[in-house]
Amino acid sequence: MMKNIGLVLICLMFSSQGIVWGQQSLVDMDVATFGRDSGKVLVEVNFSILQAALVATQTNNGWKIPVDARIELWENTRLVDSLGIHKEKLVNGSKTGLDASTGERLVDGASFVTSMQQNGTAYLIVNGVIYKGKSYTDTVRSQIVVSTIRKDIFSFGGVQLGTSLTPSVDKTNPFVKVGYLLLPNPSRLYSSTNSKLCYYTELYTPSQSMSTAKNCEIVERIIDGQNHEMFSKKHQQSLSVVAAPILGSIEVDGLPGDAYFLELSASVDGKIVARSKTNFYFDDGMKLSEEKPEARSEAPLDETTIFDGSEFSHLPIPELKEKGAQLSYVAKEDVRKAWTKVADRLDADTQSPKQIEEAISDARKFIFEFWRNRDRDAGSSNPLSAYHTFSQHVQEANVKFTYLKIPGWRTDFGRIYITYGAPEERFVVKNLHPINSRPFVTWKYYGTSIPLVEGGNAEFDFMDKQGGGNFTLVNSNVRGETYDPSWLTEGRRTN
Repeated sequence: MMKNIGLVLICLMFSSQGIVWGQQSLVDMDVATFGRDSGKVLVEVNFSILQAALVATQTNNGWKIPVDARIELWENTRLVDSLGIHKEKLVNGSKTGLDASTGERLVDGASFVTSMQQNGTAYLIVNGVIYKGKSYTDTVRSQIVVSTIRKDIFSFGGVQLGTSLTPSVDKTNPFVKVGYLLLPNPSRLYSSTNSKLCYYTELYTPSQSMSTAKNCEIVERIIDGQNHEMFSKKHQQSLSVVAAPILGSIEVDGLPGDAYFLELSASVDGKIVARSKTNFYFDDGMKLSEEKPEARSEAPLDETTIFDGSEFSHLPIPELKEKGAQLSYVAKEDVRKAWTKVADRLDADTQSPKQIEEAISDARKFIFEFWRNRDRDAGSSNPLSAYHTFSQHVQEANVKFTYLKIPGWRTDFGRIYITYGAPEERFVVKNLHPINSRPFVTWKYYGTSIPLVEGGNAEFDFMDKQGGGNFTLVNSNVRGETYDPSWLTEGRRTN
């Protein structure tokens, strides 16, 4: 895989997650980096594997579940470091006991001290993953954002998320941080049964600001995608060391199912000197599109009542533009053109306040009517069920495909996922040698009604043109998508 073209057959999504099993992937990975005084970087890679995705072999006293994996760290086209992981989990007891534990996740991790100077990519290659009765090699990737200690400014290191934080003196455990065991949560997915969000990071203090008598204020905030604050708390932190460990825990049960951010900020003398933000997802267990409407004795709700009780009735301009851009993924051409005219009125600088108010009202009603028409087309008696289903897909795309400051739904991975659903198969090809080659990903959909330019199955090809982990669509045989039959030969040459 390292120096040859490696063709890996994998199902479903390409992101920091691998093959999907229900809400979570079979394999999840998360990476955080921390600066060191030596100028080097500590890269910590945590991962989890669904136990049901691995083969269990019977032994005299129970069952043996082997883990055969490899972690590789890449900086551009340079392999920085790698580590093979070969471990076994033993489950004592009968087959009934084994079956009862298949929903558990095997959690492990590794640390690397490197001289990386630029952001890179971490790959986790897991052999022997079982999905739908077949064995695969699952390769997941995650971006490495290098954290360094600066002598002139305050800054945060990477942020590791977990599900529990307990005292521990076990220095051999890779998950122990300054006397506390942080059980990692590589999927960043929380729920009512897994609702304690714990975290670890480091605050780097410039030498001229260090003082044993001075503190800074650390503020923890949970915010949603529209920057609405859902929770906040604060504590004092000493500025007596260069790299101060910051640990915390927040109970997130009660949040609506959505993507969120944990935002950390450090303030000195009332001024924010450092800020960090990391995403996570909360699953409240509600599947609105699948709920059966309650039996009602009264008359059905009229459209005005449904609209007034929906979020569309009070959406501000930024969210209207976002919702409009999202619906264009599934709308027909005439609807997209009609929305463009409505959206243009939201941007007009010469309108009076009354005209702006009318434009906002028309935009709200346009989006509402679009989704109500989708309900009618599907024969749904549950108001806005089509919208709730679509929103769930958008949320999933944001969790799985967000790249730097680009929300997942705006990426090509996210757009294709939202428009056509999860692919039935994906191929990942990493050809990192010679240096001018580029890795690419192919998604395939079999036996669908998707209109095609050619071929019998839908295919989408994505390429990381810049080598920074941002994959864009370069070719597809689906009608209306980018079509470039020569992409494989032309696109892999350096510009």
